[in-house]
Amino acid sequence: MTVKSSQYKVAIVGGGRQGMALLEALVPPQNSHQYLQVVGVADVNPEAPGLLYAQRHGIFTTERYTELLNLEGVDLIFDAAGQPEVSQELERQRPPQVTVLTGERPYPWDDFWDLIAKGFAPPKTPEPLKVGLVGAGRGGSEVLRLITGDRQHQDRIQILGVADRNPQAPGMAIAQNLGIPTFLNYRELLRQNLDLVMELTGNPKVREELIRIKPATTQVIDHVEARLFYELLRLAEDQFRQKIESEIRLSTQRNRFQRIFDHLPDPVLVLNPDHTVEWVNFTFLHRFQTTEGQVRGQRCYQVLRQLDAPCHQRGLFCPLEEVLEKGTTVQVIHRYPGLDGDIRFDEISMAPLFPREGGTRKRVIEVIKDITAQKRLEEDLQKSEEKAQQLFKQANAGKIFLETILNGIQDNMVVIDADYRIIEVNRAYLEMAGLSRSEVVGKFCYQISHHVDRPCSTPDHPCPLKDALRTGKPASGTHVHYDRQGQERYYHVVCHPLFDETGQATRVVELSQDITKEVMARSRMLHDDKMTSLGKLSASVVHEINNPLTGILTFIKLLQRTLAEGPGQPSGITRISALFRPDGKRDHPGQQDRFQPVGLFQEDPAGIQTGQY
Repeated sequence: MTVKSSQYKVAIVGGGRQGMALLEALVPPQNSHQYLQVVGVADVNPEAPGLLYAQRHGIFTTERYTELLNLEGVDLIFDAAGQPEVSQELERQRPPQVTVLTGERPYPWDDFWDLIAKGFAPPKTPEPLKVGLVGAGRGGSEVLRLITGDRQHQDRIQILGVADRNPQAPGMAIAQNLGIPTFLNYRELLRQNLDLVMELTGNPKVREELIRIKPATTQVIDHVEARLFYELLRLAEDQFRQKIESEIRLSTQRNRFQRIFDHLPDPVLVLNPDHTVEWVNFTFLHRFQTTEGQVRGQRCYQVLRQLDAPCHQRGLFCPLEEVLEKGTTVQVIHRYPGLDGDIRFDEISMAPLFPREGGTRKRVIEVIKDITAQKRLEEDLQKSEEKAQQLFKQANAGKIFLETILNGIQDNMVVIDADYRIIEVNRAYLEMAGLSRSEVVGKFCYQISHHVDRPCSTPDHPCPLKDALRTGKPASGTHVHYDRQGQERYYHVVCHPLFDETGQATRVVELSQDITKEVMARSRMLHDDKMTSLGKLSASVVHEINNPLTGILTFIKLLQRTLAEGPGQPSGITRISALFRPDGKRDHPGQQDRFQPVGLFQEDPAGIQTGQY
């Protein structure tokens, strides 16, 4: 961008701090020959300070920044919004004759600063400083590049020549390319009516010689002083330009910090000692549904709490005075009714914006963090803890009550999982086994009750645990368990299934009752029944044997009576009859004839035929 004699018409995108700084520098015009004329300002926020400032001075304003491109005769669009997409859109839509400058200060900015400086500088410019360089080596080349490469100093410093005894020195070639005279002898350079000679060889003898032979109006500085001179030269700007540039840089920083603070999640505001609000971030405006114009300059207690007096006069602690007095950060919690009537909580953190030793201006920064949800969560958590403690007490009381019930059961009770491991037992089971709880819990049930190393599976000892888990119904059986003395005891075992949340039976409660006495009594009763039945059977057999014998005896007696009527006594019949008596008992006349045979069918004198028995 080249400087032309007519005025430049400038439009500004962004009415924040950076745009406001430019407006205050350019509007109203400082003099009649000011090159820059502001013709329009755009900002999406109708309450932006730059927009309001432009309206007060009769400058065109809009909320659509692309409309600035259509302003008649606009030459420059200054993007102070700080948003890359805005700059890209302006660059894409700009007419060829319009230049877009952004806050990142690309190359065209140099011309923009020159326009500002030229527009406000006095009409008469000072004569340039005539400088000669002695030494075209590395140092001389660097200084030469610094001076000739900065267009801001082209009207302030004029290089009249470069001297070096080595014609191949790099600085000599640079000077020749720039059209600057070169000399092999620095004496010839001193004849150029110089104001300043920069000795850049680093040789003290050369410096002393230059001081000795130089004209009285010429000053000599060495390479260290030359570097300092250049740095001072860079800072020697026009007072007004320094003010403008520093203000714009400050506004850029403020704009950057403004964007940072605007994106903070908590409301932030800056307060003066009299409680007035100097600055707020966008989060503050969004939460309290207000605008910057309605907040700035107002009292904080009016904006935040709608009070007519400071918070400490209305029952709320205000840390402002303590922060101003001690210069330390103070944190308090405010409890207040919200707009909806619900109680809300804010954590107020206030910190000083001045050094501890004090300052000419004291301000504080206040951060407001809404902790209502946290407080409600803490209250709910406290209630939950109290309820949990109450439930724990109830559960503990219930556990003690349950243990009392379980230990009060005289039958053995044990909880067993599907892997036959014992999970819980009652006191009666421990007393039966003669073991402690730690010696039982975690062991297999068949190890404790049956003293074997595998589950019960024999036909006379079926395991009811398997049936209960398989069917989901109680199962029972009679098992032989071993007591603390290792003696066998008979138990009636009943397994009740326990179900998980899916309805699957995973454990059982085994109740076992000692029925050893009943089993033994039943055995004795069965034995007595057998003996009684055997006695009855024997009596029946005897009865059945006595019946035919009685008939025989009767018959014999009849025969005896018959034979008694005839001669002689039949010997065989007499013997048989002698074996029986009327009382049913046998006669044993002598041991010798106890089992003697009797001939029943032999011829006897009576004529009866008998046979051998």
